[in-house]
Amino acid sequence: MKPYAMREKKSKGRKYSEETIHYRKLYERDIDRIVHSRAFKRLSGKTQVVTGRKSDHHRTRLTHSIEVATLCRDVARKIDINEDLASAIGLSHDLGHPPLGHCGEDVLDEISKNFGDSFEHNRHTLYIVDEFEQKYVRFPGLNLSFEVREGIIKHSSKRKYPEFDEEFDFSLNPTLEAQLVDFCDEICYSYSDLDDGYELKLISLDNIIESLDRFRLLFKKMEEKFPKASLKLLFNETLRRLMSESVMDLVKTTLRNCEEYGIKTVEDIRSAPCRLADYSEDEEKWIYKLKAFLMKNYYKHPKIIESRNKYRDYIKKLFEFYFKNVEKLPERYIKMIEKNEKLKHRVIIYYIAGFTDFYFFKKIEEYKL
Repeated sequence: MKPYAMREKKSKGRKYSEETIHYRKLYERDIDRIVHSRAFKRLSGKTQVVTGRKSDHHRTRLTHSIEVATLCRDVARKIDINEDLASAIGLSHDLGHPPLGHCGEDVLDEISKNFGDSFEHNRHTLYIVDEFEQKYVRFPGLNLSFEVREGIIKHSSKRKYPEFDEEFDFSLNPTLEAQLVDFCDEICYSYSDLDDGYELKLISLDNIIESLDRFRLLFKKMEEKFPKASLKLLFNETLRRLMSESVMDLVKTTLRNCEEYGIKTVEDIRSAPCRLADYSEDEEKWIYKLKAFLMKNYYKHPKIIESRNKYRDYIKKLFEFYFKNVEKLPERYIKMIEKNEKLKHRVIIYYIAGFTDFYFFKKIEEYKL
């Protein structure tokens, strides 16, 4: 591995000491703990964009997380840094997402603001792996390594969390493995959402070709190269090659940045004046254009907006119901409130955030909301 790759022997370790198990490395064990967690299993029932089983083939939070972790591993391998660490952060990056996609997060944040608080899925992910998962006798949570936990809370460069600054120091960059996650996430959901939108017939191929010049040029080349292929297969081939171009641009640009800044150690990465994982300027413009197209034609599609508005009201009603009927919460959550371990509104929001879409609608029906 590169000298600036994060190595297990230099890890800050875990919060709680454990017996040493020699046949698996530190970050390998983190991967297993995440995969076997209840929060990870529940991702199979959480929406990526479209709520409800409109198709058996569109992405869920689980399939998206697997795609991100796989891409993190592959990019880390090409850069020659720690694949296990990158994969572990990729697998865990969406554990804190509530049901009903970004609609769920927006409404829970809106409710939180009424109490002078906020809800954000990265912060909630850290609470899940540190506290809410209960699998071990000797300590709460999953007791993940410092570097994975740091990657969970710091992989996004846009957010800072003052309550965690003492432990993680947001004035310093995270490891390069953690920096990759935000970009791998963006690449995965951008191309996957285009695929899902087309598969669900919410976005037409004509609209894609007309609006996205880079897609159009490559699609025409694929038509010439594979004249007998169906439109769907030509779409798949074009999408696959565009995604590969984005991935290779991320790899090349990140390696170039490390060279230009004279990066030799993990400490150099942490103290660098900017994050080193990045796209080239042209690639950044393309990703921005692709995301703008998806926002206009997929995320704000009338069918998506219609269901989103309906679900917003359901989430608010469910929160209000639990706030007035605390006894309906599981015993563990009731005790948190009674012992003042956490504020009442936070306990209820964290409980709802753990729901799958199916369980959410089950509760709406049960309480006749």
